[in-house]
Amino acid sequence: MQLHQYPRYRKTKVMKSAMAKEYMKRAILAFLLVLMANAASSQTLIVYGVNGKVEDVTGGKSRLVKVRDVLEHSTMLKIPENSYIVLFDKDNKKSFTLERSGTATVKSMIADDRNTIQELTTEFVSFLWKQIKGGGQVLVRNCSDAATVTRDMKIAKQGANDNLVVCGTKNDYSDFAKAYQEEVDNMWNDFDNFTNSLWEDYEAFKDSLMKDYANFVRNPWKEEKLQPAEEKPKDEKIEPIVIELKDGKPIIPDFGNKEKTSPKVTILPLPQPKPLPQVVAPVKENEELTEQYHTFKFFGTDMKVRWSDDCAFQLKSLKEKAIADAITLLSDKKYENVLYDFLQLRSTYHLNDWAYYQMLKEGCASLCGKGTNEATLLHGMMYALSGYKLRFAKSKDKLLLMVSTQFHLYGYSYLEMDGDHYYLLDGEEEIVDFCGAKFPKEQEMSLIMTESPRFSDNKSTLRPINSPAYSGYNAEVSVNKNLIDYYSSYPSSYFNNNFMTRWAMYANTEMQPEVKQQLYPQLKKMIEGKSKVQAAECILNWIQTGFKYEYDTEVWGYDRAFFAEETLFYPSCDCEDRSILFTRLIRDLLGLKCILVYYPGHLASGVCFNEEVKGEYIDAEGERFTVCDPTFVVVDENHNIVGGARVGESMNDNSTATVIVLE
Repeated sequence: MQLHQYPRYRKTKVMKSAMAKEYMKRAILAFLLVLMANAASSQTLIVYGVNGKVEDVTGGKSRLVKVRDVLEHSTMLKIPENSYIVLFDKDNKKSFTLERSGTATVKSMIADDRNTIQELTTEFVSFLWKQIKGGGQVLVRNCSDAATVTRDMKIAKQGANDNLVVCGTKNDYSDFAKAYQEEVDNMWNDFDNFTNSLWEDYEAFKDSLMKDYANFVRNPWKEEKLQPAEEKPKDEKIEPIVIELKDGKPIIPDFGNKEKTSPKVTILPLPQPKPLPQVVAPVKENEELTEQYHTFKFFGTDMKVRWSDDCAFQLKSLKEKAIADAITLLSDKKYENVLYDFLQLRSTYHLNDWAYYQMLKEGCASLCGKGTNEATLLHGMMYALSGYKLRFAKSKDKLLLMVSTQFHLYGYSYLEMDGDHYYLLDGEEEIVDFCGAKFPKEQEMSLIMTESPRFSDNKSTLRPINSPAYSGYNAEVSVNKNLIDYYSSYPSSYFNNNFMTRWAMYANTEMQPEVKQQLYPQLKKMIEGKSKVQAAECILNWIQTGFKYEYDTEVWGYDRAFFAEETLFYPSCDCEDRSILFTRLIRDLLGLKCILVYYPGHLASGVCFNEEVKGEYIDAEGERFTVCDPTFVVVDENHNIVGGARVGESMNDNSTATVIVLE
C-alpha cells in the first residue's frame, strides 16, 4: 500500500577531524554559492535523489544533474527511460519524484500528474534541510556515480566499502572513510528509531479508523429506494450539411462578402482534473510476507497482486455483524500488500478513476470468485481505502457498491444522499439497504481522462482512410484494440446539469503515443509547406471526405460519442465524432486553440488562427474562433462526395450556438 511514503535518510554528526571540517566548510560554501546564484527563483528546488543519467539541457547545453543541485522551474531536464530525479521543496513541504521520461521544464514535469508529489511532515522537512545545508549532515554517495535512491526512497544500509564522501570524489578520502562510516551507522540507528515510532503511530491511527468504520457498519442499514436510471440520449436525426453541384459548381453562399458575425454565445464551464485521491491511512509494503502472486487480465493486460492462500476469507452472511467482522479481518496486515500492489498498478498503467474501479473489480473477482459477495466486499474496501467515496448497500442475497461522482451517468440507477449522487454500477435493484459508513477525506470519482490507460498493445488491422475527393489526402493507421474495448466500457455522462459537457471529456483526452507516431508523420506530410489556415483546411477536408457518416442510433441504439482513436477504428462516425477528432488533430499538429460549437442537433468546431480569416467566426473568451464544420460536404447529382466546405464556411445560425473551449 502506498499512501505516504516517508523517505529514509542518514544523518551524521559534525566531523571532528581537521580534514573532515575543512572539506565540510568547502561543501557548505559551495552550497551557499549555489543558493545565492538561484536566489531569484521563487521556489527552492534542491536535488536530493538521482537515478540514472538525468541531464540539465537548458540553453542547448548539457550537464549531468547531481545531488544538491538547485534547479529553477525553467530548468530543462532530460530524463531517460528507467531513470528519475527527486526534488525537495522546503518552502511548500513537498518532494517531487520526476520519473516520466522525456525532455521538459521542471515546471512542466511537476504539473504532469504521471509524476509523484508527496507531502512531507514538518519533522521531515526540518531533518532534510539540516542534511542539505551542512553542519556535518550532508550525505551523498561517491559524486562520480549517480545517487542510487530507490523509487520508494528506501536506502539500504551501506557498508564500509561504499566510500561515502561529502562533496567530492572517492580519491584521497580513505583516511577518514572508516570514522565517517561509524558516524553514519550511529545516526542511521537513531533515524531508524525515529521512523519506526512514526510508523507505529500511523499503524495505530489506521487501526482506529478501521475499528470505527467496522463499528458503524454493525449498525442497522437503512432501506432506500433508488432513482431510476437516466436513459442514454438518442440521436437527433438531422442530415449532414450537404451542398449540391449545379453545372459542375457548388451552390455555396459568397462567404467572402458575407457580413461577419460575432454572436453572443453560451460558454460552458467544465470540471477541472483532480489529483488522484490520497489513501485513507499510511500504507507501506510488508516485506516480511511471502511473495506469492496471483495473476489476472484486465483488457488484455497481464496484472498481478500478492495474495497468499491464507488471505482467502468467507463472508458468512449479509447481516451487518457478519459484514463488519469481515471488514475487521481485511484490516489485517497480511492484506497490506494487496492494496499496495493495486495502487502500483494504477500508477504503472496510468489508470484514471473509472479504469481503477474496473481494474479492482476484475482483480477482486479473480481473487475471490466472480459474482461472489466476498469479491464485492474486497473490491469495495480496496476502492474506499484508496481514498474514494463509496457506500455499501445490499439486497436480500447480494452485497452492492454505491459509487459517488459529480458526473451524471446515463444508464445507472442512483441514490441522492446529502447532496451527493451514489450510483449502482453493478446491479439493477430498485430498493436497497444502504450503509452510511465512510472514511475521512474521501474523494468522488472523476470521469475526466486527460490520457488513456497504457494497456498491452493489441494492434488492429491497418485501416486506410482515403479521401475520394482530394488527391493525396490519404493515411493509414492501426490502434490498440485493448484500449478500444476499454473505451466501450466508458460510461456516457455529463456535468453541471448540461448534457453538452460530455463531449469535452472525449475531446480533451490525448491519443496514445503509438497512434500519434503512426498517423502524425503522414498528416504532417499532407500539410507540409502550407500556412496554418491551409493546413487546417487540409485536415478538415480529409475528415469530411475520408470517413463514412452514420447515425449513432442506427449503429449503437443510442447517441455515443467517440474518443479520437475510436473514430480511427470504427467504420462509421457522426458529426460529434468528427469534431472531436478534428480539434484533437488541430491542437496537436498546429498548436492552435479550438472550441466545440453546438447548434441544436449538430456539433461543429472552431479554430483560433490568430490572424484575419474569411468566413464565419465566433468570439469566445476574448478570442476569435473561425467556424470549421467537419460534416459539411459537397456532392454531385449522383450524391457522390466531391469536396468539403472550407474553413469559415457554415450553414448554421451562430446566434443559437453553445461553445465549449477545449484544453
